Parts: sequence; C-alpha cells; structure tokens
Amino acid sequence: MKTVIKGILLSLLLITSLSAASMAQRVNSVQQQEKKSESEAWRQSIINTIMPVAIGYATARYVHSNFLRKVGGGLAVYGLIVGPSTGNFYANDGQRGMMGLLTRAAAGYVMKDATREILSSYIADPLGWDKKEVSLTSPRNLIAGSIFLASMVYNVISTRQSVKSYNRSYAGVKLNVQPSYDPLTDTPLLTARIAF
Repeated sequence: MKTVIKGILLSLLLITSLSAASMAQRVNSVQQQEKKSESEAWRQSIINTIMPVAIGYATARYVHSNFLRKVGGGLAVYGLIVGPSTGNFYANDGQRGMMGLLTRAAAGYVMKDATREILSSYIADPLGWDKKEVSLTSPRNLIAGSIFLASMVYNVISTRQSVKSYNRSYAGVKLNVQPSYDPLTDTPLLTARIAF
C-alpha cells in the first residue's frame, strides 16, 4: 500500500513540476499579442498555490525517504510563496508578482521558527528550519503571518487588474511581420499578421 502511495505522490510531483514548466514556456511571439483571460490568471494563481502545497505536504507526510521529504517540504513552501503570484506573471505583470513573492519570502523568513506550528512537523523536520519552540500569538509571528496572508490574497485578487492592464496595452491594431521561408520554391518570404 505504501509503495502505491509513493508511486502516486511521485507521479503527481512530476506532473505538477512539468505542467508548471510547460505553462511558463507557453508564451511565444504570437501569444504575447493575444488578450489574456482573467479567469485563466485567477485559475493559475489558485492551482499553483493549492497543488504544490497539497502534493508537498502529502509527500512529506507519507514518503519515508529523507530526500523526498525535503523535496515535498520545499514544494509546499514554494506553493505558498510563489503560487499566488503566477497569475500576475501570466498577465506579464512581473512587478506586482515579484513584490508579492518577495513580501511573502520576507514574512516567511521572519516566521521560519514557527514552521512546525503553522505547517506541521512533517514539513518542518525535513527542512530543518524550525529550531525552537515559539508562540503563534507572539507579535512577531502575528504581524508576519498577517502580512503573508494579505500578500497571498492581494496577488490572487490583483490578477484581474493585471490582465486588464495587459489587455489595455495591446488595444488597437497590431501589425506583426516575421521572416519566413518556403522550402518548396526555395524562396524567402515575409509574413504579416494584423490583429484588431
């Protein structure tokens, strides 16, 4: 049974990492000129937060390999820090995405000794960050935690504005001219695309 669970978790871990990489590589010169979808930006923020956290936690909890437990813990932390910003990155709003990401990274660093209390010992033990017992109600952890959560919510909510800003920047008529080649006639060509 444990072997089956390990296989499923490793498969999900691999699929998640490959799909995140493929989504990041999807943008090409033609797609950059097309309008972005608000629902797609929101979906990417939510999915890229929930999936790494769930798969990372399950891996850290149910797999007994120390290396894979570290990978699972790192994946869960990645999902919490990077995931909410992916919708902004989808909409080419790198400034808003990076500000949220860096805010969560700084707040997470302040709260690193509370990893066991917040995320559980399954995440804290393999990562080795949580060296001492702390109180979640200490002002330091309350402030950092509030900033962390507010930043997550802000990035998810701001995907709509990021998409609107991106789509406004591509309003009007766009002309795209690219060199091409016809192998049958051995002729160089120019292709033009007009978008309204």
